[in-house]
Amino acid sequence: MSNERPCTIILFTRIPIAGRTKTRLLPILSADECALLQRAMALDLAEKLAALGSPLMLCYSDEWRDIEGGEALRDAFIEDVRQAASEAVELTIVSQEGSGLGQRMSNAMQMAFDAGAGGCILMGSDLPDVMRTDIEIAQRALTYSDVVLGPSSDGGYWLIGTRTPFPAIFEGKHYGGSSVLTEAVAACRAYGRKVALSRETFDIDVPQDYYQLCKQVSTGDFRLGPRTVEAVSHLMEVSAVVPEDSVQ
Repeated sequence: MSNERPCTIILFTRIPIAGRTKTRLLPILSADECALLQRAMALDLAEKLAALGSPLMLCYSDEWRDIEGGEALRDAFIEDVRQAASEAVELTIVSQEGSGLGQRMSNAMQMAFDAGAGGCILMGSDLPDVMRTDIEIAQRALTYSDVVLGPSSDGGYWLIGTRTPFPAIFEGKHYGGSSVLTEAVAACRAYGRKVALSRETFDIDVPQDYYQLCKQVSTGDFRLGPRTVEAVSHLMEVSAVVPEDSVQ
């Protein structure tokens, strides 16, 4: 990673629209509650990332395009991100481009490199217990490795960083499967790229992930952002679906 050019952080996210985000939580949360949770997690993470002082790119998906009032919902969310990331050295807003998740991630990183990034780290927005230090460690890893990956508990990765463009790492992957991290590491080895691994964590996709988040909120986990704590506390108050043993 170039000392002259800073590392760009890409926050990859959906627009928090009811029925279009966190749909695998619909068995236990309503569509509106899923959107509330997504918004809280995304804004907390934007604030954490902005505090790093690195260039920040918000890269959002297109579920807003085919619904009534979608553009207004998109614009309101972007404005919320701008306010949450008020300390960012540089904030760029772009839409995701590509036919699949791998292609969209690859294209987003290429945009950052084309804009002069000295390194690039991409991560999702549903990572409530990720801290600034986790990203700082990943940035340091790129000073001695070509690639850094953050393992997630489901066999994928929650973070990917590269010192230079590396589109091959995104090719031919079945995202959402349990072998995504293993395949990414294998691609690094196949192309002679040195890889470093960061701390393992989990993203919020399925009910069990949400139950774990409820437990963290109940025990006062310091890693969680204030919006996420407020949202989950509210949801636990109004919902009867959280098992008792998940919040002990």
